[in-house]
Amino acid sequence: SVEILPDGFKLGVHIADVSHYVKENTALGDAAYERGTSSYLADTVIPMIPHKLSNGITVILDPMDIETVSVKVCFQTGMRDEKPNEYGLTHFCEHMLCKGTKKLPNKKAIDDYMDYNGATRNAGTGQTEAAFYGRVLAENVNVLVDFFADALQNSLFDEKKIEIERNVICDERRRALDQPGNQFVDFI
Repeated sequence: SVEILPDGFKLGVHIADVSHYVKENTALGDAAYERGTSSYLADTVIPMIPHKLSNGITVILDPMDIETVSVKVCFQTGMRDEKPNEYGLTHFCEHMLCKGTKKLPNKKAIDDYMDYNGATRNAGTGQTEAAFYGRVLAENVNVLVDFFADALQNSLFDEKKIEIERNVICDERRRALDQPGNQFVDFI
């Protein structure tokens, strides 16, 4: 994934379930446990599983079935349901519900919690729905359920973040209107 930052870009390398390819109580498992995770730097990979191809790329060779669970919370309302004076309201609410709660007050706390529990999460607003979704190991499904419940019931709606997100939504809406496909969907 690529995230645009004020001073550049943040490139994310996402590999799911890597730690589960290593068996416990083995030399490889012990080495992986000491490292904790693989580290991906701009020009180097410090692998949790120390197997590299001749070109330096780290690979995982052991196939393994892992049970993961996806959780999705949908609201059957979206941009199409908004009146002209409400354009962007659903999208704004989606953003604000992801900005923090008393338990996890900011994006860093949320990201750290998800990373610690091996979970991913995201949200999106479309023409007909707003959705919050994520994926986690089946044994940790409560992590996502608890996170979404907390976000939906206890989001902070901090005044400073409200103004920032209002501007973000307006900017995203302007960019979306520049896309011919979006103009067609709005037309129909």
